[in-house]
Amino acid sequence: MRGFQSFSIRQKLRAVIVLTSAAALLLACVSFMGYALVTARSQLVRELQSMADIVGLNSAAAIVFMDPESARETLSALGADSRVQGAWVIESDGELFAEYRRKTTEPRPLDQYLTPGVYRERDIVVVSRPILTGDELVGVIVVSAGLVDAYRSLRQYGVIAGWVLLVSLTVAFALSTRLEGLISRPLLHLTETAAKISSHGDYSARAERGSDDEIGQLIDSFNEMLGEIEERDVVLQEVNERLEDRVQERTEELEREVQIRAGTESELRASLEEKDVLLKEIHHRVKNNLQVISSLLNLQATHMDNEQAKKALTTSQDRLRSIALVHEMFYQSEDLARIDLAPYLRSTTSYLLSAYGVDLEKVQVEVDCSPMNVVIDTAIPLGLIAHELTSNALKYAFPEGRRGVVRVELQKRGDSVELRVADDGVGFPDHVRWDRPSSLGLQLVNSLTQQLRGKIELKPGEGTCFSVRIHAGLFKAGDR
Repeated sequence: MRGFQSFSIRQKLRAVIVLTSAAALLLACVSFMGYALVTARSQLVRELQSMADIVGLNSAAAIVFMDPESARETLSALGADSRVQGAWVIESDGELFAEYRRKTTEPRPLDQYLTPGVYRERDIVVVSRPILTGDELVGVIVVSAGLVDAYRSLRQYGVIAGWVLLVSLTVAFALSTRLEGLISRPLLHLTETAAKISSHGDYSARAERGSDDEIGQLIDSFNEMLGEIEERDVVLQEVNERLEDRVQERTEELEREVQIRAGTESELRASLEEKDVLLKEIHHRVKNNLQVISSLLNLQATHMDNEQAKKALTTSQDRLRSIALVHEMFYQSEDLARIDLAPYLRSTTSYLLSAYGVDLEKVQVEVDCSPMNVVIDTAIPLGLIAHELTSNALKYAFPEGRRGVVRVELQKRGDSVELRVADDGVGFPDHVRWDRPSSLGLQLVNSLTQQLRGKIELKPGEGTCFSVRIHAGLFKAGDR
């Protein structure tokens, strides 16, 4: 249809006439050929039924006296009709009594024809008729005939219809060539006038009216429109002259404003760059200060004999390392307001593997995190939660060299974001209340979850699986 829209109006008129004629003729030809095929089939069925009734009547005595040879002679008489492919006489008990079949006809199962009726199969028609002696059913006669002659006639009709269609389309094309000018010539003249006005801007030109039909009314309306445009053009020229003077004055004012704004933008850009540098410096110094504190804790731990106190200091050192990593990623990020949690979780997990000396041949850690940007108020508590749950899994899930897998996931699910830390280790102890823990780590996890207005669950099943769900509103602005 796109190609048809690019045709000229003459071509469109010819195409409409020719295609309409072709469609009407083609529909008539198809209807005629379909009717001829249906009629031929009905006629063949009636003739086969008549032949079957006559032959069946003549074969009744042969069945009664058990004379199949006489029945075969009677059936062979049907061979005079070239359409008949075969005929069979079947006894009432279903046994074949006699048959006639052309050499080109393949044998076929006859059980389906024991019930009298008409059977249509692709290119053949099969008629099954009862053979009666008085009121007693003694057998069934089955006659099969092909539709070759009907299809041959149909092909002849198709050739004739094709010639008729070709001649009709030729006549329609010739008539359309002579008659389309009555419509196309006034429209073409109107188009030439419009093109002349468009190229020269001469609104005094007028199109000539050549008829009193709708096209003539269109030309009158076009000429009236040109008159109105000509009057408005004069007014517009006067207004345009006044506008040019005002535009010139306004342009000079805008140039002065642009110069002022350019200076202001330069100052703002410098201020923003200074702010970015300051924020990066703040994050960098916070990270350095946290590392200093971590080093002091490490130094203090080396001078202590109490293993429990030393373990507490090491744990605090790891937590400080987790917070310092957040500030490190902020000052290394181009967006100083948000960071992507995925690389953060991978980095802190790698640090824990190294810090706890995990044998990677026995314990594997899988991290599956979708890219998700958050502000620092969300990044630090969520990072600490992931840190505590992962460190607990590495410390307690695989005692005595047990093998296993720790999986850390961060995915968006519906209207919430789920942080899941799971392992296939020994499982969470039954005597420990995870929702009211005595250990500082789980207390910290529950407290930070409440701070984020989230929900923490211990999933049932083998191993241990903690799920922390937080409303997606905390991530909405940063989601990718």
